[in-house]
Formats: sequence, C-alpha cells, structure tokens
Amino acid sequence: MEITPYITECNPLLEEQYLEQARDGRVDGIIAVSTIAGSIDRYRKYMAHPYNLVILHRASAPTPGVSTVYFDGRTAGELAAQHLVEIGRRRLAFFGGTAQSSRARGFVAGCEKAGLPEPLIFTGEAYATDFQQGRALARDFLHIRPLPDGVFCSNDQLGVALLTQSNDAGLSIPDDMAIVGCDNSEICLYTTPALSSIDTGNSLLASKSLEVLLRLLQDRPDAPVYDNVPVSLVARGSTSGK
Repeated sequence: MEITPYITECNPLLEEQYLEQARDGRVDGIIAVSTIAGSIDRYRKYMAHPYNLVILHRASAPTPGVSTVYFDGRTAGELAAQHLVEIGRRRLAFFGGTAQSSRARGFVAGCEKAGLPEPLIFTGEAYATDFQQGRALARDFLHIRPLPDGVFCSNDQLGVALLTQSNDAGLSIPDDMAIVGCDNSEICLYTTPALSSIDTGNSLLASKSLEVLLRLLQDRPDAPVYDNVPVSLVARGSTSGK
C-alpha cells in the first residue's frame, strides 16, 4: 500500500488541484481530514459522475452525502463544559474555531444543561491556522473583562497558544483561568501546566478510516457509510483545582 499526503494549507485552490490530480489514477481513494470553505461541495462534486472518486471524510460529525468516520464533536463540547462546571467555573468561553462547529454547539448545550448563561464564543475575524495566529487571537481574548474563568479551545494548538499567552501575561493557570483543549495530542504534555484535553480517539480514527476506505473501494455502496469513535476527557494541570 502506498500513501500520498496532499497538504492543502487550508487553501481551496490547492484542494481543488489535488482532487483534480487524483482523477489520473495515481490514487484509488482519498481520506480528507480537514474542511475549509467549500470543501464538502467539492467532495460531492468529485464523487459524482464523471469524476467518481472514492472519498472518505474524517470529521467531528457525519457529513451529509459523504461517507464519514467521525468523533462526536458535540459530546466533546458537552464533556468540556461539564468538567469546567464540576471544578467550579462559571464564566465560560469557547476559544477559536467557528461558532457553527459541533464542538462549539456541544459546549453551548453543556452550559445550558448546567444552568449557566450562554458562553462567550470567541473566534476572531479569521480562522487561526497556526500557533502564531493562535497567540495573536489569545492576546485579544485576554483583554476581555471580566475574564472568563473556564475556556474550551477548539483544538490543542489553540489551547497551547492560549495557555502560553496567559503565562506570559502573568496569569496563574488554572487558578485564574482553567483551559481545556480538544484532540488530546502529544503537545498537551509539554506545556506548564500540562493541558487538559478531550481525547477524540485519533489513533482509532486513523485505523478505522483506513478500514472504511478499503471497504468503500471494494463494495462501492450507493449510500454514504458512517462510523464513529468515542470521546473522553483527560484532565491535567490546566484544570486542576480552584
């Protein structure tokens, strides 16, 4: 088996270019692991006649019309809210990503279940795609008054950016602000304090995605196939006590 990585850098033109290249037979199937503006429409287009590509989307919710292996982003958001409430936080915020994401919607639902006001959704004017953009977004976030005392970040990279910027600003984490990331990637272990995160089962997502893609290539089903993996909270120093 040969795997060819296509790095789109969140560029719609690059994504279109790679999908077009895939038509020449160099690949049998595609696992798409990110979504940018127009991605879903492009996937549907290249799955249909005359392109007929086999595309599997790895996402945080089922993608209508596209076979998907996913973790439940809504449950991830609810778990983050539940954890922050359990450690006594009441001014909650969602940091980064988009307000329409399943993680954000789940976080809002979790706050509602706990009887709290709707959390602040702080996404910035543009989607932060790297650490430095995350730091810049964090600088703006830390000007909010009153400062939220519990934050769920859209992913671990943003969680590390917010934690690092908070440390530089002289805040005590988690005393002044508890932070939860999402994905439970290895970078969570290398911050001070270590970053709590929602484990979205990345290893299982990878193996299951390959399994489902091979099944799609063999069976060519008429309807999309959906499969999911469980999520769980991994609590570390960024949310311990208050």
